[in-house]
Amino acid sequence: MVCATCYTLTLKFLSTRYSAFLMTAMQSFVGAVFFLPVAAWSAPMPVTISPLGLAAVIYLGLVVTVGAYGLYNFAVSRLPASQAAAFVNLIPLFTLLFAVLLLGESLTFQQMLGAALVFSGVALSQWRGPPTPLAAGILD
Repeated sequence: MVCATCYTLTLKFLSTRYSAFLMTAMQSFVGAVFFLPVAAWSAPMPVTISPLGLAAVIYLGLVVTVGAYGLYNFAVSRLPASQAAAFVNLIPLFTLLFAVLLLGESLTFQQMLGAALVFSGVALSQWRGPPTPLAAGILD
């Protein structure tokens, strides 16, 4: 959570100067440069590239990187950081929902309770009460 907080605050600061999608591209580039030597050292290069493997790489590049991180970076650039960051907590909830809908997983009581707590926490963090009226005479 400390790293996520630092990431969001840095992103909010940089979004005043740079486009959200430029920052997403830079994150991808720096991540590739950083992790490519580790990948080359830890495993040999594949001899053949399967269509399924290629599709997985394209999916991760487009949907996860551009879709998820690009849209999150865009949201942080347009919304208050606290508001955009609160919705990151819904990722495990949607993962659980998609596991049930797409993979036929079943939910335990503890998982349902946890999902309700996460959803309640996000809703509570975004709830705004009615504005408090100003005392008479302040704006006179």
